[in-house]
Amino acid sequence: MLRPFLLVLGGVSLGFAVIGVVLPVFPTVPFLLLSLWCFSHASPRMQQWLLAQRHFGPTLDNLIHRRGLTQRQLFHCLVGKWFGMGLAIYFVPVWYVKVALLAIAMVVTLFLLRMPRLSDETN
Repeated sequence: MLRPFLLVLGGVSLGFAVIGVVLPVFPTVPFLLLSLWCFSHASPRMQQWLLAQRHFGPTLDNLIHRRGLTQRQLFHCLVGKWFGMGLAIYFVPVWYVKVALLAIAMVVTLFLLRMPRLSDETN
């Protein structure tokens, strides 16, 4: 009974992660990590499938197994985050929401910058 629940939760979480790629204020990595956790407990085949994905796999592998990001992954994360948040801040009409979005972007940026750097050739 737990296995089907974890598979559904992993799938829904993966869907939210994909939405997070498009929507700047929607997180991507936490949903990917939740999907990976659910799949690791429910279906090793789905876990391997997620880790083998071209866009998400290398980053997830580095976050989980090596606890860091390569310089290139960091660059892509920061550019994507600030581009998306910049658009959201520009289009949101309420000033305190703009301030909250800016604060979120700054906290995420600080978190990413404090993560260990991994060499590109081992990725």
